[in-house]
Amino acid sequence: MDAGQGWADRTGLVVLPGGATVRGRRLVDPATPADFALVLAAGPAPAWPHRPIRWPDFWVPVDTADAVDALREARRRAYAGERVEIACRGGVGRTGTALAALAVLDGLPPSRRCPGCAPATIPARWRPRGSGGGCAGCDDRLPRFAHTRLKHPGGSELFRRVVRVWRISPETDRTGTAMTAGNPSELLRDHAEPQRATYVELFFDVIFVFALTRLSNTLFHNLSWVGVLHTVILLAAFWWVWVFTAWTTNRLNPAQPAIQLVIIPIALGTLIMAGAVPGAFGKDGLAFAVTYVVIQIGRAFFVTVALRGREVSIGSLQQLIWACFSGVLWIVGAFTTGPVRVLIWLLAAALGYTMTQLDFRLPRLGPARIATQTVNAEHLAERYQQFMIVAFGEAILASGGQFAAFGFKPDRVIALVLAFAITALLWRIYFYRAGLLLPAVIAASATPAVFARSASYAHLLMAGGIVLSSVGDEIIINHPFAEPNLVWSAVILCGPAVYLAGRARLDYLSFSRVAWSRVIGLLVLVALAPVVAFLPPILIAVVAVVILTIIATSDTVSWRFRPSEPTPPPPGGRYRGL
Repeated sequence: MDAGQGWADRTGLVVLPGGATVRGRRLVDPATPADFALVLAAGPAPAWPHRPIRWPDFWVPVDTADAVDALREARRRAYAGERVEIACRGGVGRTGTALAALAVLDGLPPSRRCPGCAPATIPARWRPRGSGGGCAGCDDRLPRFAHTRLKHPGGSELFRRVVRVWRISPETDRTGTAMTAGNPSELLRDHAEPQRATYVELFFDVIFVFALTRLSNTLFHNLSWVGVLHTVILLAAFWWVWVFTAWTTNRLNPAQPAIQLVIIPIALGTLIMAGAVPGAFGKDGLAFAVTYVVIQIGRAFFVTVALRGREVSIGSLQQLIWACFSGVLWIVGAFTTGPVRVLIWLLAAALGYTMTQLDFRLPRLGPARIATQTVNAEHLAERYQQFMIVAFGEAILASGGQFAAFGFKPDRVIALVLAFAITALLWRIYFYRAGLLLPAVIAASATPAVFARSASYAHLLMAGGIVLSSVGDEIIINHPFAEPNLVWSAVILCGPAVYLAGRARLDYLSFSRVAWSRVIGLLVLVALAPVVAFLPPILIAVVAVVILTIIATSDTVSWRFRPSEPTPPPPGGRYRGL
């Protein structure tokens, strides 16, 4: 391999034992572009793709497992021909330590040294006794920090420290396909591998088609404000099961049998919860609550054990404790009846939102620091997209099921076409641009983990809108020319309105602005609900289709003449608290 190949400027380049080159530099120094960077401290982020590592001092990062995983990714990229750099603020020695660890991973023996050289940039307390200043035998093409870490006596001491504290050993495969680490966790996702959803995750999603169908069907048969409140509470419970599982598989590798043995029971538990939906606020309340609590506590406990010995395990432990707090409310509520159960479960569902907003903060432990966590943007975005497909699938299933009960009568066929058109337009409005660009938006945000958490609430709101819209579809097909009804009018039009509210939220998160078509469309849908209440459901559906068609057309036209790049809100922006 030609050392330095692909670099416009050789300043700061270090050649690994296998021949790959890695650049070390200070973040404040100007530099030619790279393809990938490991950023070891806060500072001006490079314009090219980068991965942050929390590394407060000279020797060891906060999470050594995450750091080793990041170095492995950097090594693989370097041997794949990418221009890789390790960057920091400078003045502490982190960059050199990272390069030393990278060299050890690449097979550099800890005994390698330049006998006459003094480690001038290694703090005095770490220098070998008797080492002096100056060296006549160094390769001056290497930067100073590379001398002290890769060749000098202090560097040898650093290697021994790295091997002992980090528990890593040299790799011999220059492609980076193998890595040896003390107590390695094969359960973790490999950031260097494709981050697509796995088949077990898709199998898990199938359960939610049934769960959402049960929710919409139950609401259809109990169409009242109380029924809506019940649906909101139960939908929140299903959502917390799904989203926490999605984040678990974003961190842990679902291709591993051990992870699958967690996901499959969660899927079974979700199926049991779905079966209990019609009687959740009656005789089946205890079954629903116990199953939900077992899922949440069991998942959090497994993740805590799987990540033991890592800093991030503390955050998982905090989630476990919060899950126990929430579980108490669910179980207590199951032993009550009527409005008391509704109130307690509403508090329990709200606690799910509160604990994420508080970052799972606990006395003495503080927050879980989700903003510092690494997320796989491609995988998490795909999981959100797949959940939306699940929700759309539920709407199609509800419409098809109702239509099948009546056969090919002309009015039912027209009603089916209108119901399908509403669902198809909602699908188009989601996936056109913001939904499609979601992976790039998450990756481009200043704090991807916080952004992804905020985006989850937008998707929850859209899922709620789809469930309500599917109830409207059932009304349209069951009673196409029935007597006017204000409640039916509100359901048919407000389902898409709730959906547009979530979609507008996603717009803001993606582009730091909201398309006016969504705001105007939302207001028009809500305002027209009482106005068109004198019309039969099939004509109200025509109104919904016309409004959604205008919004979808406006999206296409505005994007064609004024395309936008993903521009998430800046750090500290409003999405942090929403």
